[in-house]
Parts: sequence; structure tokens; C-alpha cells
Amino acid sequence: MAQPSSPHQHEIQILISLLDDPDEKVYAGVRDKLFLYGSEALPVLERAWESTLDEMALRRIENILQGIQKESLFAEMNTWVATGGSDLLQGGMLLSRFHYNGLDESDAIRQAGRLTQDLWLEMNPRHTPLEKIKVLNHVFFDVHGFTPVLNPAPPITELLIHEVLQRKKGNPVTLGIIYLMLAQSMHFPMLGVNISGHFAGAWLNKPIQSLTFPVSVQLVDFYVNAPIRGVVFTHADIDRFLDKHDIPPRPANYVPVSNVASVRLLADKLIQVYERSSDVERYEQLKIFLSAFE
Repeated sequence: MAQPSSPHQHEIQILISLLDDPDEKVYAGVRDKLFLYGSEALPVLERAWESTLDEMALRRIENILQGIQKESLFAEMNTWVATGGSDLLQGGMLLSRFHYNGLDESDAIRQAGRLTQDLWLEMNPRHTPLEKIKVLNHVFFDVHGFTPVLNPAPPITELLIHEVLQRKKGNPVTLGIIYLMLAQSMHFPMLGVNISGHFAGAWLNKPIQSLTFPVSVQLVDFYVNAPIRGVVFTHADIDRFLDKHDIPPRPANYVPVSNVASVRLLADKLIQVYERSSDVERYEQLKIFLSAFE
């Protein structure tokens, strides 16, 4: 006889067996108890969903599954933010999993691993910072063919990191986050920077693990237009860009931001998509989800 997958599997199964009770009070009590088990209940609920024929019970199982997945995801996001957001892929994938409940991350992880391996094979420890950027650009844009899509109203497929890893095309913010993820996997001292809504990278003269935020602009050696062919530019280039577009030169346009702030920028793009498409449920849920960033 197979062993239970969790110490509470039997209790969870008993609770699930009560989900066909038409009494809403009974259902509410069962639902609340299942929520207390959290992610431990997910495998049992998924098996029950596959074998249940009763339509009401099936609908209730789906609602409970989605609710527990959202709560677990919220807890993961809180932990990711609280621990400094060191893994950019994880932060981006949390947003993908928010949109697609129960998304399998394995393909995205494999694709990111392939990128990292290809860059590692090209790297030489004697490379200067600018030479490292040149190699990174070659692997990212030439070998793997990543391309920005300059769409003022991007669809969701151009924003979610797992979609962009697969399609090799996406919004500049998502593309920039993948570029930074790759750079950080090689321990390059790079962070994101939000230049009046244009996402770029900043190469620092100090390891990012030793930084405190806000970061001094004096620590920036140069900037990289991460989504657009990885072109290198300077503080003076930002001055000219802002002046050309009559944008006040605020410090925020020059100062590198944390990985958490970079992923927050992507999340804000998702909120705009939900607002445009009148996806009220996801719009409201993501606003709550983003309270982890406060």
C-alpha cells in the first residue's frame, strides 16, 4: 500500500470528501480548514480534481486550489523581497506564476541555464568590463537572438519572463531583466536603472552583494542599454537624452535600483495590461500581491 505523501493526507482527503455537501456553511468550514494546510493540501486536491465527477465539488476544488496557490505565491514573494531579491529569475517567474496558476517553471529554468552555460563558455577571467559586456551582447543578441519589441501597449506574452525566454522577443523591461539575470549569474556588478521609464543596466565599481540602497551614482562606471543591443553609454549621454525630451534630470534617472525594484517595474507593466484588458480580478489581486514590495 502506498504511503501518504504528507502526514495529514488522510485528514485532507476526509475534508475533500465533504465538498459535495450542498450546505454552504459546511463548505465554508471545509474550505477554511483546507486553507490551513496550505501547499501541503495541493497534491491531494489536484488528484481529487482529476477524479471528481460532481460539478459542484469540482468547482469548489478549483476555487480552493487557486486560493491556496495564490496564498503560497504571496508568501514566496514576501520571502523573495525580504531576502533581497538576489535571484532575478525567481522574481520574474513569480509574476509568471501569478498570471498562470500552477505554471511549471522547469522549461524557463532550463532555458536560463542554457544561456548561462553559453556565456560561461565564452568568458575569460582576463576580460575587462567592456570586453565582458561585448561577450554578453554576442551571446544574448547574436547567439540566442533576443530582440526587443517596442510596443506601447504590449500583450502579456511580451512581458512574462517565461514567454520571453521561449520566444526570444519581448518588452524592453523583461528583456532587460533577463539580460541582468545573465550578467549577475556571471557575478558581473550590474543592476537595473530606470531612466524616466526606459530600463537599462548600470555597471558598478563595487560588488552588488556589498551595496546598501539607495546606491550612490558615484559607484557607476558606465551604463548599458540592456534591451537594445547592449550599447554602452555614460552619465553625459543620459543628460543629453533628458534634455532632448525636456525631462528634469532627477537623481532617480541615474541611480541603480535593487533587483526588487526592477521586478516591481515589470509588475507595474502587468498591471497596465490588466487595466487595458479590463481583467479586474487579476488587476485587484496583483495590487494586493505587490504589497510585498512596500
